[in-house]
Amino acid sequence: MNIPITKTLLPTTMVGSYPRPHWFTQQLLGRDIRVAFKEVKHEEAYHDATEVTIHDQEEAGLDIVTDGQMYFDDYVGVIGSFCWYMYERIPGFDPAKEKHPLESVVAVRTKEIELFADWGGVINSGPVGPGPIRLTDLYEIAGWQDGRK
Repeated sequence: MNIPITKTLLPTTMVGSYPRPHWFTQQLLGRDIRVAFKEVKHEEAYHDATEVTIHDQEEAGLDIVTDGQMYFDDYVGVIGSFCWYMYERIPGFDPAKEKHPLESVVAVRTKEIELFADWGGVINSGPVGPGPIRLTDLYEIAGWQDGRK
């Protein structure tokens, strides 16, 4: 029996990115998904990874499932993947990973500094503008346009 989420006292969900399946090795590398998905293997692997992620959450009994953010590349760790997805697609940011500013002002490299070093920094090189983030496309790929989720 499906109970509407609005009737659920404490709906469950997950937060953050779901681990990528080991077979999903394709990377966007800053490309628009509409360009990257011209490569059929990439598009199919993305669809499959998203489906597996959603299925795992449904099997676990989560009330609110997500796409697991399979569209993030795995070449930057932790929260950096989220930021780089945006930086690479919004005009006004250089695509190169720069040294994080904190690296040059600390004497001891703690785990927090290592996290920032992994994340890296960016250079704002011009006016910031809209870019091809394509969240609507990603939403549709995950199946929410059909009311499935």
